[in-house]
Amino acid sequence: MKTCKILQVIGGLNRGGAETMLMNLYRKMNREQYEFVFLTYTKGKKEQDYEREIRENGDVIVKLDSQHLNNPFLLYKDLVAVMKDDQYDCIHCHTLFNSGIVMVAAKHCKIPIRITHSHSCGNMKKNSLINTLYFSASRHFINKYSTAKIACSLEAGEYLFGTKPFTGSVIKNGVDLDKFNPNTPPKYSLHPELKNKEKLKIAAIGSFYTVKNHKFMVELARKMKEETIDFCMFFVGRGPLEDEIKEQIKEYGLTNHVFCLGVLNNVQELLPAIDAVIMPSLYEGIPVSLIEAQASGTPAVISTNISRDVDLGLGLIHFLDINENYREWIDQLLYYKFREKVNSSSIEESFKKNSYSIDENLKILTEIYDGKN
Repeated sequence: MKTCKILQVIGGLNRGGAETMLMNLYRKMNREQYEFVFLTYTKGKKEQDYEREIRENGDVIVKLDSQHLNNPFLLYKDLVAVMKDDQYDCIHCHTLFNSGIVMVAAKHCKIPIRITHSHSCGNMKKNSLINTLYFSASRHFINKYSTAKIACSLEAGEYLFGTKPFTGSVIKNGVDLDKFNPNTPPKYSLHPELKNKEKLKIAAIGSFYTVKNHKFMVELARKMKEETIDFCMFFVGRGPLEDEIKEQIKEYGLTNHVFCLGVLNNVQELLPAIDAVIMPSLYEGIPVSLIEAQASGTPAVISTNISRDVDLGLGLIHFLDINENYREWIDQLLYYKFREKVNSSSIEESFKKNSYSIDENLKILTEIYDGKN
């Protein structure tokens, strides 16, 4: 059987939501039938989180200069050079509105199956006339040249493709329940404070970008300290705002309460050691980290800006407005400190019912790769 060669176009290979979703699928994919080539936009030579794993599997990573993202002509030239250099059966693009120019290049290079995949309900670019025109043009090219449209939720599909209701394929961010489940032993050695059963232990899992709203969480920690609540908060991830947030932690005198753990490759061992996850994002699609939290039986207090589809009906998700006073957030986090545990069978049943199975995701995706959907 001929191997289907797929060019996966993604912004980077650090532990972000879209990247983690793609890697979850990659690990389960039959590599004798499907070959992934990863194309990323990077600056500098620093190795990203998933690079070593991909290279050790013998697969290829192509890196384009991220500075060319600001010049559509240079970006188009780079993309065509990559696509013409090899025979691809399929292109699968995960770069939101930048997918427009990718689809144009893929059509020019006669790649038969062209997939645009939306992972978000918003973006970090400023509202300006130039960006509005760019989004409009990109959406036009995405809709014209994509042979298949995928989204992590209906809202994410409507946002990128601009059609209501979204009529493409919804592939939810499935996780590996053998890895993420309530029976996974906690790893208290990740930080000394995790052993303290009296403390309220909160974790924010996500890169240090504006969209994740770390400033809100630091301000919340400040309020909790003022109320003499016995708590600790852990930030998991890295990103461009990390140094700024660390300075804010110092400025507010929170160094004994808020801790930055960096990137973890064993989040499944942190989740059972904490009381709750917090995510006051400015916008999101379906964050993989919230699916992982529910798989582990760990509750989360999250922003109303996050898609309601993320709630799997296990009583583990509570939505709050980021414009509400901090009291609401504090009270809900304290409530989760003494929550009843959810059993693993209820979690497995909910994941199956809500189509968050990696195996089901793979079935839908391979049918698209094979041109059957």
